[in-house]
Amino acid sequence: MATRSGAKLHCLEAGDPGAAVTAILVHGMGNNAAVWLKMMPLLQPQFRCIAPDLPHHGYSEGGDAVPGIPCFAESLSELIDSLGPGPVVLIGHSMGGLTVIRTLLNGVAPNVKAFALLAPAGFETFTDKDKQWLKAIYAEWLLLKMTAGRMKDQLKENFFAFPDDFGFALDDLDALRGSPADFKAYCATLSKCMHSILDTPVFDLMPSLDLPCLVFFGEQDGVIPNRILHPAQTGPLVAEAGTRQIPGAGLHLIPECGHMLQWEAAGFISEKLLEGFSTIR
Repeated sequence: MATRSGAKLHCLEAGDPGAAVTAILVHGMGNNAAVWLKMMPLLQPQFRCIAPDLPHHGYSEGGDAVPGIPCFAESLSELIDSLGPGPVVLIGHSMGGLTVIRTLLNGVAPNVKAFALLAPAGFETFTDKDKQWLKAIYAEWLLLKMTAGRMKDQLKENFFAFPDDFGFALDDLDALRGSPADFKAYCATLSKCMHSILDTPVFDLMPSLDLPCLVFFGEQDGVIPNRILHPAQTGPLVAEAGTRQIPGAGLHLIPECGHMLQWEAAGFISEKLLEGFSTIR
């Protein structure tokens, strides 16, 4: 799908195209639609599933769009509009969760009926000093200097226990590093995305969200909260504080689960989504 900004979205799809409800699954920073491969088959009995690669991620082309939450929210809105009037559920992970929140705050078509957030960015808040530090360590030039081993370790830290069947992501990193141009583009995207996340605070705006919402968080999330800036906080504390901001939202804390909960707890999350959104038509 081509967007108004010139991006071309590549999407994975599963389920009956004629299903009553469409679920759009939005990945996080530096990931792509493949992170939903475990959940999509579990959701497809009830939903038509569409998982886009966000602009500048995966197989999508960025065009002139600048990577960041405004671009991603606009692309998500255009994808929703392209589906027609049928009911839609939005499901976002990490930066994708923030993208879903920002899209809803911007105002979307009335056919969006519910949303789910998996370890979303936007629940953890940062001071100006925090933001300055995070932007500095996510400078493109520093990311370019990161060793292959450290980059792989960071990926593994997204999990409570790194699974063998996610090894394709390590291979993807090797392939990126094998192309200097692709690796530079990847690091530039990571840097711009982190800057945009920090420049898109939504915590105090979330009480205006008025759709059914389910929140999922791994109790051993190693990404949120930031362990250096907020050592006294825990994933459950951040999850509870953010969920309280969304009227009527339900929270599921998942033990022995890290940040990539859509992979580590695909069955549990899918079951709760099918139950929680079963009446949407």
